[in-house]
Amino acid sequence: MNRKHGLSRTGDGTYWAWQNIKARCRNPNNRKYPIYGGRGIDVCEAWFASFEAFLADMGRRPAGLTIGRIDNDKGYEPGNCEWQTYAEQGRTNYRAVIRSDGVRFESMTAAAKSIGRCQGGIHAVLTGKQSTSGGYGWTRA
Repeated sequence: MNRKHGLSRTGDGTYWAWQNIKARCRNPNNRKYPIYGGRGIDVCEAWFASFEAFLADMGRRPAGLTIGRIDNDKGYEPGNCEWQTYAEQGRTNYRAVIRSDGVRFESMTAAAKSIGRCQGGIHAVLTGKQSTSGGYGWTRA
C-alpha cells in the first residue's frame, strides 16, 4: 500500500494545491507555466519532493482559501507562502501594466480580460519572450 498521508481525497484541496504549484512551476506543458516557471518562479526542493514537508509547513488548506506568495517575485517556499482569499490573490499577484496604446491596467488580470487572453502572453511580452499579446505591446507601469 502506497498511502502516506491520506489527504489526496479528503476534499479540502491541500494535496491538489501542492500538485498544482509543482505543475505550474516545473511543467512547461501546464497552461500557467509561462507566468510561473517560465518567469523563474519555482517551488523549493523540500516541497517539490514531499507532500508531507509542504503539509508540515503550510497546514491543511482552510475552506475558501488558496495558496499565495507573499513576495510575488519569490517562489513557493516556507516563509513566502500563506493561505489567501481569491481577492488577496488578485491584489498581490500582478502588477500594473500599460498597453502600447497608453491604456493603464492595475493588474495583468484586468489587462488580460481586456484582450480576451491569459496573463501568460502579457508576461511573455514583459519578459521579452514575445513581442505582442492580443496585438499589443506591454510595459510595466
